[in-house]
Amino acid sequence: MTIVELGTKVAALISYTEGTNMFLGTLPSTPDVCAAVYETGGTGPTYALGQAAPIFHNAGAQFVFRGTPNDYAGPRAVAKTAFDGLIALQNVDLTSVRYYFFSPQQDPFPMGPDENGRIRIAFNMLLMKDPS
Repeated sequence: MTIVELGTKVAALISYTEGTNMFLGTLPSTPDVCAAVYETGGTGPTYALGQAAPIFHNAGAQFVFRGTPNDYAGPRAVAKTAFDGLIALQNVDLTSVRYYFFSPQQDPFPMGPDENGRIRIAFNMLLMKDPS
């Protein structure tokens, strides 16, 4: 599953721990400082002429980073570390799936504070990978 592989990689890049401050598909109310990865719509699979099955999947993911109330610099720095680490990856195996490249859809951007005043910074990427 894409978010499991991505969550593991991002947790390593930003020194977070899965299930403690790195989450998959949800951003829980605690802790304040945490991150989440969500699957989003990609661009659809890539087929080759004469092939019944896709040769690549073009998946999408959103990465969200949250800090303490009114702290913009903290989650922005963590998001930038993850962003830079992911775009540097090319032709790499994450668990048992080959990822060919990560294509950012924009630079990290502010999503605004949550209901508790905690700043959220996010970015979206498209990723070309082997079917899994």
